[in-house]
Amino acid sequence: MKKNVAMVSLSAGAVVAISILLAIATGALNSNRSALDRHAGSFPNAGFRSAIIPSEDPLIAPPMEAVNWPGSYSTLATSDTWSTIDFIYPKQVIRVGQAYVLLMQTRHVVDGAKVMTTSLASADDITGPWVESPMSPIFDQVEHAWQGNRAMGEQLVYDKENKRWALIFCGNGGKRVPGQGIRAIGIAFSQDLEDWTIHPDPIVCVETADILDWAPGDPVERLYCHGLVHAHGWWYMIVNAGGQGRYKTGVLKSRDLPGRWEGIAANPVLEGTTGAWDEAAVNLMSPVYVNGRWWAVYNSLPDEPGRRTLGLAWTDSLESKWSKSESFLHRYGDGPEAAMDRPVLVPFPDGWAVLAGKRIPERKRGELRLIMAREGSDALEK
Repeated sequence: MKKNVAMVSLSAGAVVAISILLAIATGALNSNRSALDRHAGSFPNAGFRSAIIPSEDPLIAPPMEAVNWPGSYSTLATSDTWSTIDFIYPKQVIRVGQAYVLLMQTRHVVDGAKVMTTSLASADDITGPWVESPMSPIFDQVEHAWQGNRAMGEQLVYDKENKRWALIFCGNGGKRVPGQGIRAIGIAFSQDLEDWTIHPDPIVCVETADILDWAPGDPVERLYCHGLVHAHGWWYMIVNAGGQGRYKTGVLKSRDLPGRWEGIAANPVLEGTTGAWDEAAVNLMSPVYVNGRWWAVYNSLPDEPGRRTLGLAWTDSLESKWSKSESFLHRYGDGPEAAMDRPVLVPFPDGWAVLAGKRIPERKRGELRLIMAREGSDALEK
């Protein structure tokens, strides 16, 4: 796999995080010293070649009702300065030590063709600066017809039982079908985030009717993975599925990876409210476990031209229905440059944040954007 290697200067926190990753991956950690003290500065310029080992410390954030969501956003990075052509779509934020690692969907030229790929970036603080991995894209392999032109990572997890990393990614079925898009979810495994072995068949696809019978559309046209977590001996996959402009969120589960996936009894776990802004679709994104509860943001189809709205959902159990706020959490618009996509909820000690992507085709530019919510007035008063 050809790499676009760029020289970057990594911040101290990013170096610490990367050092911890490499040490854990090689079994070098011992139990009598703190991880930060052991490996601070040990591997300067290590990049992201080592694998990501998520922190096991509980995530900390203030109560959701105590933060205030503003109507504005800031731009953290653009495709003008990163190696991607015109896509920066965040999919998942992983805590590594005190640093943040961002999994994102990007687009690169691979063997002369434009391919939807997977990249990483890191930052010491959610507000940046964000540094792109010099190994980006970390995943750009298209080996099977069901992938189409996609190597778009959805979720990155460490499989402790098998001591390997798993990347959930999506494929668009090998050919363009009018009105249809992502039609399959695949999985690839790696020891070092560089060399990947792709499972030859999709682990879930639109033809898997027995576990997607809750999804709207006849037939189901599109299928997306927006979360993968391990809890209570199960892998839980958050999926959005539907057709004819209507989508619902469901949960699939498996004991192992690549797995034999089955639906849960509560499916669909989240769906739109008749007459509300989210009536047509709910796309739940990358849940996080904070303060004894699973939280996630979701968006819908544009409720007005150039405007998207962000909702908040939560559950105490991944086997149960999700609840959602009666009013929207945040609305970004107006105008085509304001609407954002792929929102990811990120907790931090004194607030919450949402990272989202924006593609501006007329400028051939992609942007990574940030919405910050700190402690203040009630978040749900809009």
